[in-house]
Amino acid sequence: MSKPGKVLKDLCKRLGVRLTVKRGKKRVYKSIKVLKAQCKSKKKKVKKKKKVKKRRRFGSVPTLQSEAAREIAKTMTLEQYEKMLKTYPGHIIKFIKGHPPETINRKLATLVKERDYSIQEIQKILKLIPIRNELLKKVLNRGANLIEADLEGVEVLSETFSPLNLSGANLRGANLEGADLKGAQIKGANLPNVKLQKGKLNYSVLRGASIILADLTGTDLTGADLKGANLFDTKLTDTTLISAKLQGADLQQAKLQRAKLQRAKLQGADLSNAILSGADLEEANLKGANLRGTILRGASLIGADLRGADLRGAYLSGAIYNNGPIRIDEEFKVRFIEKTQFPREFNPGEHDMILEIATSSFGKRRKKKKKKRKK
Repeated sequence: MSKPGKVLKDLCKRLGVRLTVKRGKKRVYKSIKVLKAQCKSKKKKVKKKKKVKKRRRFGSVPTLQSEAAREIAKTMTLEQYEKMLKTYPGHIIKFIKGHPPETINRKLATLVKERDYSIQEIQKILKLIPIRNELLKKVLNRGANLIEADLEGVEVLSETFSPLNLSGANLRGANLEGADLKGAQIKGANLPNVKLQKGKLNYSVLRGASIILADLTGTDLTGADLKGANLFDTKLTDTTLISAKLQGADLQQAKLQRAKLQRAKLQGADLSNAILSGADLEEANLKGANLRGTILRGASLIGADLRGADLRGAYLSGAIYNNGPIRIDEEFKVRFIEKTQFPREFNPGEHDMILEIATSSFGKRRKKKKKKRKK
């Protein structure tokens, strides 16, 4: 019987197929046909190995809890330690009772740095006790990397923090009223019911974040990246969203009364049933946006691009538009705002809209000359 070739031998070895069979007292090679058939059936049985994500080594990415634990190891008193470490093993408790506070502080600080048992226990306690006030300020002011950190229910009022990375973090129900989070990375974060009234999120990245039922009244979101973010039923009254990137964002039933949305990018955004009464949408890009049932009473649509937008059922009474370029005299330059562009077959006159009369520089000069002649 002919021996199998090198390729077939390697395949059998990889799939765990025996090359030989016992006949009497000797072992002989199986036929090539039999080996190929067995390899074929073995391939079908072998399941594809699932890619198992390696668990991140404890403390490899500093979370809110680990940063707070480090702070505790430096600042807590002996009495506070004794209360906190009741669940610790006996040898640590004995060590605490027989040594002065300075030594204990050093020892626990070392344990924390080494990511030993102490930090794990401190973190367990911190998950039960809300991290507030001075401790939280110290932790956040370090510019800690808080990716996937659990900040549910935390309370920070009127504080300024260095740029943070809160990507994927859980901020459900957090009270961040007046907090300055300028330039923060908050991609894909979970922020339902968060309170951030009069806060600062200008130039922050909130791409794909869930900010449903949140309160962002009076918050500064100038230049913020909110592409694909979910802002369903969020309060954005008096919010500044100048030049904000809101492409594909979900703004259904959002409250945007008197919001500043000049030059905002809202292509493909869903603004159905949203309230934009008195909002400033000057030069905003609303191409292909869903504006079904949207209330735009008294809103400024001067220079806005509404081509391809769905305006069925939209309330546009008192909304201002322009049918020609408007001259704007700024401090060091003169610029012109282009006319408002509507979807095909849309007639603004049928919706009680107000026309802003477009005037050119030539027209203004003529008026001035006429006045001089009269004198």
